[in-house]
Amino acid sequence: GGEGERAALGAQRLALTLGDAPDSVWEAKPPWCQPWTIVCSGVGVVGGLETLFHAWWLTGAAAAGVCVWWYLFLGEYAQGYEAALAAARRGDARAEQYVLSILTSFGYSGGNENSV
Repeated sequence: GGEGERAALGAQRLALTLGDAPDSVWEAKPPWCQPWTIVCSGVGVVGGLETLFHAWWLTGAAAAGVCVWWYLFLGEYAQGYEAALAAARRGDARAEQYVLSILTSFGYSGGNENSV
């Protein structure tokens, strides 16, 4: 249950150090969560809606939503990680905690291993 999962996450966070943190968040993400898969998913959603419904307003709304998703996740999220990592490497304890919590949230264990 929840207690065991929290304990395991806490142990993993303790085992993971700032030295394990990759320079880019994408180096830590699993293969299914890479920029190319995110772009392909967005294109697929927009293209699929246009193919199925031929409704410009639906396709446009979906395209706008996908563009916001791309901006936030591919741009802001990645830049935020890099800024937090730089601050953590300068000794900012809150930034270090933030970086390590991001990495452990999707099962990063250091190196080239991804458990998710």
